[in-house]
Amino acid sequence: MNQLFVQDKGTKQEYEIVGSSPRLTDGTDGKKTMELQIEAGFIDPISFEALVGRNLLIVDEKVHKRQKYVIRNFSKTQDGDVLSKSVSATHIYAFLLSKNRVDEVIQGELTLEQAFAHALKGSKFTFKIMDDAKDIKPVKNEGFGDAFSIELIDTIISNYKIELDVNNYEIYIHKKIGKKINKTLDTRANINGLTVTISEDNTATRGRGFGKQKEEKDTISESAMGYESKTGTWSYDDALKADFTNKPGATFTFSFTGTGFRFVTLTSKLGGKWEFKIDDDKTKTISVYKDQSPKKETIEVIRGLEHKKHKVIATFKGKDSKNPNTKGKKTAAPIMYLLRDNVIETYREYKNENEKYVFDPVLFVHPNEKDFLIDGQPTWAEPIKDDAVTKAEDMNTLLKEKVNPFPEVTVSIDFEEFEVEELKGLEDELNKGDTLHVIADTPEHGITFEDDVRAVSMTYNPLELTEKPDVTFTNVQKDMFDLQLEDRRRIRNQERYIKEQKNSLLAQIQAAKNELSDLIEKGKTGSPQNAGFSLVFKGGSWGSSAGDVYIDGSDLIFETPENYEMVYATVDGSSLLKQNGITPSIDYEDNQTDTFIISFFQSGKKIKPDQVPDTSKISVGIVGYS
Repeated sequence: MNQLFVQDKGTKQEYEIVGSSPRLTDGTDGKKTMELQIEAGFIDPISFEALVGRNLLIVDEKVHKRQKYVIRNFSKTQDGDVLSKSVSATHIYAFLLSKNRVDEVIQGELTLEQAFAHALKGSKFTFKIMDDAKDIKPVKNEGFGDAFSIELIDTIISNYKIELDVNNYEIYIHKKIGKKINKTLDTRANINGLTVTISEDNTATRGRGFGKQKEEKDTISESAMGYESKTGTWSYDDALKADFTNKPGATFTFSFTGTGFRFVTLTSKLGGKWEFKIDDDKTKTISVYKDQSPKKETIEVIRGLEHKKHKVIATFKGKDSKNPNTKGKKTAAPIMYLLRDNVIETYREYKNENEKYVFDPVLFVHPNEKDFLIDGQPTWAEPIKDDAVTKAEDMNTLLKEKVNPFPEVTVSIDFEEFEVEELKGLEDELNKGDTLHVIADTPEHGITFEDDVRAVSMTYNPLELTEKPDVTFTNVQKDMFDLQLEDRRRIRNQERYIKEQKNSLLAQIQAAKNELSDLIEKGKTGSPQNAGFSLVFKGGSWGSSAGDVYIDGSDLIFETPENYEMVYATVDGSSLLKQNGITPSIDYEDNQTDTFIISFFQSGKKIKPDQVPDTSKISVGIVGYS
């Protein structure tokens, strides 16, 4: 039997809390909270008075026992003679790590272990990477730190796509928490109501990403030029194709339009210094000394100037004090080279916004965009602008995650938990992260929903586990191919229905008595009937809830128990098929039939019925006259 205690922070004494129905919320991000309300008359006065800030609540959860929650706030209410308290508490994991500061900043490609070790610095928390998460690859991090531990862990969850389970001071890291359990929610047994919501709000077919901006405000231009004139004593080296001088004071001049320039020259072991005077108000000095034979190199001189025409005088100033080959009176004199081709390469302003970035902005278009256009037009995601991204391929990876054309599917289920003696040991208990099967139907419409859903968050009474929990479920994404296939199927069925109605009217006009006789013989009512069937692939063969099913070449043949004069038929695949990108379709040859042809497609290609994953399910709906 689970218990709840309050622990006094001063004495460490524990007092049991009885007479309350706490509500504990547990999610796959590791964060847990608890709320409770209690009247003073239901517990002893010491326990009631101990329900104050910073004292601990110690509770047995569904999985982990004696979990510590810090009371973060409480309120005391008096209504007549009745005194009560409302208490809000946060699990010690989230409470303490929201107060633990990590000032050190690290960056680069970090493994999951490195990232967690840094995020937990200065705390007493430990972590364990579970088997399913050990193959997670390193992720590039920029500026990881200078934040509270819980903020860094939230970043890790987002970047590495992980989930957490917390047992007081130990953190279990999973790629995905939970398992597929043996439990079914059914409208005929334990579901009060079900709502499936499909939202297009966050869908997009393309997006653009902008990375780190260049520190410089200009860029190299396509323009290069030679000098205009030179003064001093110069000679020509035919082998090097360059003029040279060893007389300080020699000059050359040029003019350029732009924001700066770089100088193409020969560096050597006898190189000295050039002084460039720009517009008579700016001076830059460069060295052309390199401990090597004369070699052509490009040296940046100045940039970031106003974009206009500038006049430059370059003067040979003499020795470079750092050149040992020209130091002292007995060493050789410095030699300066001046090439005769384009020796000045200019910088210019950015022509457009794109040039401001270290890589061109990345455009990502979803590979199946044509299937998701709205009235022939693409839809855009919010652009990514991240100064931490320095490579186009990294930005492309981010955009792949952000640009999502698939609608979001949420499932809200109002269900009951019952203690059934016959099911003990047969039906699994539902915990966070678990996946279970849901089936909903009505007598009139047949199966309205059948799929697997996953519990990503639970709110429950830890002291009474049979009490009805509040569970947040998610369903696999319903991709646009499924939706468009349904649209095409719906339109085809509507057209077929209209055509059949027209033919029926013509037949009535031509042979009213015969038609009436046929209607009586067939026992038709004024409206078509709905029939639903479930087909399952298990152990290499297909089975059905009713009727016969068998494989014929590349198709699955389903024979219903009754013959139908068809209006239309539908088929929907289970989440397992959708997760593997497999879509079923259904067809029939005759208007009066009991035989249906089911085909399977993966990535646009037809596959055989026995190539689907084991335990795959499809739901067949038939609308017609039986």
